[in-house]
Amino acid sequence: MATTTAEGRIDRFRSWLEAKSTPLKTAGRKPGSNLLLASALHGIVHRGKGHDLTELERLATRPFMTMTESEEEIAALGQICSEAKAAARSRSFAAFNAPSAIMSMPDDEPLTREQFNDQVRAWRGDGSVASHPGGVI
Repeated sequence: MATTTAEGRIDRFRSWLEAKSTPLKTAGRKPGSNLLLASALHGIVHRGKGHDLTELERLATRPFMTMTESEEEIAALGQICSEAKAAARSRSFAAFNAPSAIMSMPDDEPLTREQFNDQVRAWRGDGSVASHPGGVI
């Protein structure tokens, strides 16, 4: 198995988020359908700036944070995600269908479970939030 460096991970992450067109498998999805991934990007930005994460941000960013090796790598990923959020605000973001409400949040503002649930309701369009064994998402 090849060794992966922090620089290699950062470069791959950047190239993924700088995609110039939406992947075919996600092109037909409802706008904003990738709520969890947008939440992770916001959380990575928030963490990269040295802020403590909300419970929701910790859950969303866990797969990404598990692969990092240093605070410098987290800061670099945070900068890339901040740039992706800026691209989303200017409508030039195409890596995935991101909900604008999260992509337009100020980088220093924490994402709460209530805000996430509001986005679930908005995406569903019926005002409901799905339940799971632990209660509302």
